[in-house]
Amino acid sequence: MMRRIILMNDEGDCSVFDVVPDTSAVLDPEFSEGWLCFDRGNERRRLAPIPADWERLSEHELSRLWTTAMRVIRVEPIGVMRRMVDQNPTGGTGGR
Repeated sequence: MMRRIILMNDEGDCSVFDVVPDTSAVLDPEFSEGWLCFDRGNERRRLAPIPADWERLSEHELSRLWTTAMRVIRVEPIGVMRRMVDQNPTGGTGGR
């Protein structure tokens, strides 16, 4: 996985990286070949398919891709997973 940090028009940094899912994962067909993830801390976006040679694009070109990428809505865990997260805020499962 390649990761780049870019400056977004004086609005802070954005981490950009490619995600290629395991072939056994059940995904929307649009994302089955992978996607480019843009993470700005409080907002995450996905762009599929991964643009060819995205690693060589300028910060300006990556910033433009951000505007066309689909915003990801973060969902809170529910049920058993929610209780596990609430009981262990560090994110671990409690095992040592």
